[in-house]
Amino acid sequence: MSKLDLILNSKKNNRLSHLYLINGFSDSNRLDFALSAACIILDIPDSDQNRQRILEGKNENVFLCNYLESFLVSQMESLEREFSKTSMFNKARIFIIEAIDTISDTVANKLLKFLEEPTSTSTFGLILTANKDAVLPTIISRSQTINLDDFAMPEFSLYLINEQKFPPLKAKIASVNKRSLTEANNLINSPAYLAIEEAFLHFIKALTNKEDLLTSLVACDITRFKDNALYLLDLFLIFYIDLLYYKSGVDLYFTEFIHEIMLISSYYTLQQINEFIKLINEKKKILVFYVNLDLQFNDLLIELGRIAIDDGGHKWL
Repeated sequence: MSKLDLILNSKKNNRLSHLYLINGFSDSNRLDFALSAACIILDIPDSDQNRQRILEGKNENVFLCNYLESFLVSQMESLEREFSKTSMFNKARIFIIEAIDTISDTVANKLLKFLEEPTSTSTFGLILTANKDAVLPTIISRSQTINLDDFAMPEFSLYLINEQKFPPLKAKIASVNKRSLTEANNLINSPAYLAIEEAFLHFIKALTNKEDLLTSLVACDITRFKDNALYLLDLFLIFYIDLLYYKSGVDLYFTEFIHEIMLISSYYTLQQINEFIKLINEKKKILVFYVNLDLQFNDLLIELGRIAIDDGGHKWL
C-alpha cells in the first residue's frame, strides 16, 4: 500500500484527519505528495493540470503558503482570512505549509490557535518537513504523521550523498542511526565524529590484517563517552552484517570496503559471523546501563577474538 492510499482510504471511510504532518527527505517528494493528497481530499483527478493549478494558486479551495520564502506572520493572517470565507461549492478547504519545523514561535502560536478554533469541519492542513524531530511537540500532537521515507540506512545515505553532497563514508556512518539532516550534520561536525571514524577504520584494518582488535583500538579513545562507544558498536554490527550479505549475495552497505569484506568474509563461516553479531547486540544492551565503558568495551574486543579462535578462525590472540 502506498502512502497516498492512507489518504485515499481515509477519504473513502470519512475518517480524514484535519492535520497531516508530511515528513520526508526530499523537498520535491514532500510537495508532490501534498499536491496529490489535496486532489484526493477535494475529489478531483490527481492530474498534472490540477496539481499545476494548485501550485499557481488557481484552485480557490487550496491555500499554498510560499514554500520558497520564510513563513511569516502575514501569511498566517492571510490563511486565517481565507478560511473564514465560505468554502466554494461546499468543498473542503486545504492549507499547505512547507518547512513547518522552521516557523517562529509567533507563527506557531497563531497556527495552534487556528487549529484549535477551525472555521469549518471541512478544513484540512498538510504541513511539510524534512526534520520531524524539530517540529514543535504541540503541533505533532495535533497531527497524523506520514513518513514518506522508511528511514532505511541505504536510502538516507544516498540522500546525504546525492542531495547534501556528503562524502560517501561520512554519509554512511551518519546514516547508521541518524534519521534527519540536522542529526547527520551535528554528528559529522562534532569532535566525536573523527574519533568514531578513526576507530571504525582501525577496526576494519585489524580484521583485514588479522591483528588484535584490542591493541588496534586502544589508542582511539572511543570509550570516553558512552554515546560514542554505542555508535561504534552499531558500525561494527553493520559491518559484520555486510559479511553475511557478501556470503549470501546480497547488496552491501559499506561498498567502499568491498575488497576488505571479500577477504574478511573468507576467514569465517556464517555461524561465526552470526555469533559476532549476537555478541555485539548483547554488549550493546549492557553498555546502555554499565558505567565502566573501558572494561565492557575491551571485554567485547577480547571476546570477538576468542570466538574466532574457538571456531577455528585465524588466531589473533
